[in-house]
Amino acid sequence: MPALLIFLSTLGGVYLFGAVGFLFGPLIAALFQSVWDMYGQAVAREHPPAVSIRGSVALDSPRCCDSPVARTRDLGALVSNLGHE
Repeated sequence: MPALLIFLSTLGGVYLFGAVGFLFGPLIAALFQSVWDMYGQAVAREHPPAVSIRGSVALDSPRCCDSPVARTRDLGALVSNLGHE
């Protein structure tokens, strides 16, 4: 854990719990950081990044159309095709 996080969690622990907060503050911060890291790893396993070799988002991935630019482009194509039917 970074030194600043240890310092701030110690101060917060002492403020909230008194003298025992000297131990409980950093302990709670370390547990929170561990759970946060485990959650991030679980999400990364479930949803790997959809990146092609060139570094752009793969077109067949579900994430390709999540950006506002892609939605705008799709909306523009839809509107332009309405007059051609």
